[in-house]
Amino acid sequence: MKFSEAKRLLEKMKFKKGSVYDTIKKLILEGEILGSPIYSDELAIKLKDATLKKIKTITVATYMKPFVNAGVVRTI
Repeated sequence: MKFSEAKRLLEKMKFKKGSVYDTIKKLILEGEILGSPIYSDELAIKLKDATLKKIKTITVATYMKPFVNAGVVRTI
């Protein structure tokens, strides 16, 4: 998917301001987690840095589900 298509889909997605989902959306739009593969533990660290909350690696997949379902990101 092209970034312009992903951006269009992301703009339609509404999340509570300051939530982990909102933070993931911002990281995708900033190109931090889109364009190259990233492991769940790396994403958990980025989310911890961005939200100042500890995010368990095991819960990263749960937070990514809306983005995967929308086709913005893929999982392996």
